[in-house]
Amino acid sequence: MLAEILERHGLKKKLSFHLIHRHDLIDDGKVMMTSNLNILIGKWIRPVDIHNLNLTNTHGYLFKMSSDGSPRVYKYREGPLPDLAGVSPDFLSELNHFFQGNQLGDLLALGVTDGMEGLVEFDLGHNGTVLLKQEQANYGKLAKETGFIYHEGGDGIRQLKGNEQHAETTTGPHKVFWDGKLENEAELVKASHELGLIRCE
Repeated sequence: MLAEILERHGLKKKLSFHLIHRHDLIDDGKVMMTSNLNILIGKWIRPVDIHNLNLTNTHGYLFKMSSDGSPRVYKYREGPLPDLAGVSPDFLSELNHFFQGNQLGDLLALGVTDGMEGLVEFDLGHNGTVLLKQEQANYGKLAKETGFIYHEGGDGIRQLKGNEQHAETTTGPHKVFWDGKLENEAELVKASHELGLIRCE
């Protein structure tokens, strides 16, 4: 049904859904910020001080639907706001009606599609989470799907398919520990190598 709602409003390439979940509490004055990686293919989601945000280059990325149907940002992303023409009050009303009628308001968030597919997620504790392309990541069992995009199969069936998944490391846990604070992508990549999260070719 959610796939049909996206299709009916012409939003199947623009919007997605995300399992609402939290890894760690974040401190007051911080928000969860998503950044695309440049050295690897993937993204890094981490707590950032509100006062350090570049508001001209930040947009809402994941939205929890409130009971009155208004979307409330709960994760942000670096970069300019994508073209969201077509996200109309009628769409939000229909989506909210479906969410409320099926008790999904606290389970699923509405997301802005970023074009990245086939990602696995590792929890880095106070350093946030890193999502890497499955082909680059060194992982064990896939634990649960957390992101869903529109998909039309060869048989014409329209549905949501998993796009992001929690992954266990090759040694077992989904959560890995890194003592220091990772300040930038170079430090993240170095730590990911040392933690065995990246495949060595």
